[in-house]
Amino acid sequence: MANGTTTLAELECALESVWPKEPSVQLLRACLLSGQPAREAWQRFAAHVERPKPFIEQDQTGLKGLLPLLHAAARSNGFEAEPGLWTYFRSAVLREELRYRVYRDLCGQVLGALVEAGLEVVALKACALAEIVYDEPALRHCHAIELLVADGDRPRAAPVLDRLGFRPARLREARPGRRQGFRHTHGLPLVLHVDLFDPPVYRSDTEALWSESVPATVAGVSVRALAPAHNLVHVLAAAYDDPQRGGLRWACDGWLLCRRLDGPGWQELQRHTQACRLELPVHTMLRFLEGALAAGVHHETLSSLGEAAGRSPRPAREAALSGAVGSLSAARGAWSRGLGVPAVRRDFLRFLLCPTTSYLRWRYGAAAAVPPFLLRAYRPLAYVARGLKWRLLGLAPFDRFTRRGQVAAEIEKARSTGTR
Repeated sequence: MANGTTTLAELECALESVWPKEPSVQLLRACLLSGQPAREAWQRFAAHVERPKPFIEQDQTGLKGLLPLLHAAARSNGFEAEPGLWTYFRSAVLREELRYRVYRDLCGQVLGALVEAGLEVVALKACALAEIVYDEPALRHCHAIELLVADGDRPRAAPVLDRLGFRPARLREARPGRRQGFRHTHGLPLVLHVDLFDPPVYRSDTEALWSESVPATVAGVSVRALAPAHNLVHVLAAAYDDPQRGGLRWACDGWLLCRRLDGPGWQELQRHTQACRLELPVHTMLRFLEGALAAGVHHETLSSLGEAAGRSPRPAREAALSGAVGSLSAARGAWSRGLGVPAVRRDFLRFLLCPTTSYLRWRYGAAAAVPPFLLRAYRPLAYVARGLKWRLLGLAPFDRFTRRGQVAAEIEKARSTGTR
């Protein structure tokens, strides 16, 4: 890698901590694969958790959002499951269908009003993908409306959204800078983007996003959607920087988008990824999709992106490590994976203690007006404070209190008391 610090293979030891773990991998395989591979994945998942229904019910990482897709896969592939589980699946599907009707109605109102006001709109992520890449829109759990508008149109969009009941709000999905958050009076989040990636570490290939966007009908309104290659880059990069990884929905979105790309599409993905300086996160996520889910990733593209990722400058490596340590448990995973590699340990500690100014501007946005030396001093103190907070609450995120351990404890408690 640049500056002679680490090779890509060494850095990947830490970056792989963003990948889903067992048994989530088997659940994804059960949802996405066909025939015997899907049935075997379901059997491994069921054997691993012992009782799928309470495991999914108690999970806090968004597995319930996969239930409609899992039900469709179970029916088409003939999964073996107890009768109560089929009832649970059907109830989840019905709830999601009813929920999607409300979501689609609000989405249609927003898109219709913006288009009527003369704004050109590109639908992003859930609101576009549900209708474009899924067999049935309700198979994709939709949590928020995300839209791309021209920078000059953002002031005109705000009053339109206000008339529809969307008020400005602080959202996790809308980091300070080029994304503005809103929340409907009924609770639905909306994120208005003017570009997709934050400078100075990354950059949006805005001209290509608009010029290569394609016509689409979303919620009954004629708008535009990202080209498939651009859509895939956005899904993977956004998931990489999200500590919750979208409740695994990103993997389903990415897998389905991979299946829509042909040779020229993969070439465009490589060009767009490098134009946005996203080689490290996109390469990391594509490796998971191909290795764990057999997504059909183009091997030459994956290899070329790997070579480009290996030349990433230090701010890009720091941004990649930032995704790998997006939560305390993820930080521990990234650290433990790199322990055997001195160069990774050195880069990891330098990232935590003395990151570049470019990274600080990317990570903290408007707060980067604070002198860099103060931000550098704040970062390790913030990590220590979070760790102390968890321990004072009697929780140990690095050891005993993993999400999986919590779920296992709940299942054991239910089993011992004879409850469902």
